Amino acid sequence: MSQPDEQTFAAAPSHGWIWPLLLGVFGLVLVVTAMVPETPSWGQLAIGGLLTVLGLVPAFAGSRVTYAGSSTQLHMSAFPLVNDVVPVSEIRSISRVDLQPTVWASIRFPGLALRRVRYVDVGPVSMCATRAASDILLLETDRGRFGVTPRDERAFIEALSRAGVSAGG
Repeated sequence: MSQPDEQTFAAAPSHGWIWPLLLGVFGLVLVVTAMVPETPSWGQLAIGGLLTVLGLVPAFAGSRVTYAGSSTQLHMSAFPLVNDVVPVSEIRSISRVDLQPTVWASIRFPGLALRRVRYVDVGPVSMCATRAASDILLLETDRGRFGVTPRDERAFIEALSRAGVSAGG
């Protein structure tokens, strides 16, 4: 539900959604080719279906990353995978950082970081970002850390500052 003073911010541009889209298309090709013979290959059909879902859902979500802030809350969204709401009163600080993903966390689609990602330097971060490691706005909150990548960083930080959040940190 939108609030009267709510301001929406687009995410920084990224082509990160292309990689999962390609995976989804590859999965669709497997599904179609599995059904061409008279006796379908059920294994190929299952793998193709799985790759299609694992590719198309992140591609859809990655192309729809937005942030909506008001004087009371910050809503981070990449529908249908991320839907985080943080009360502004719980945000202790915001700072621009470069993060170092763990080995396992680095095995992901480039140009897209959604949900919980573990970093060597700061631990787990709830990401809703179009970059995985560089130039991340890190929000320190009572609930943990959140990483975002708004297109207009200055306006995003100013909006949070007007709501009482300390920039820098």
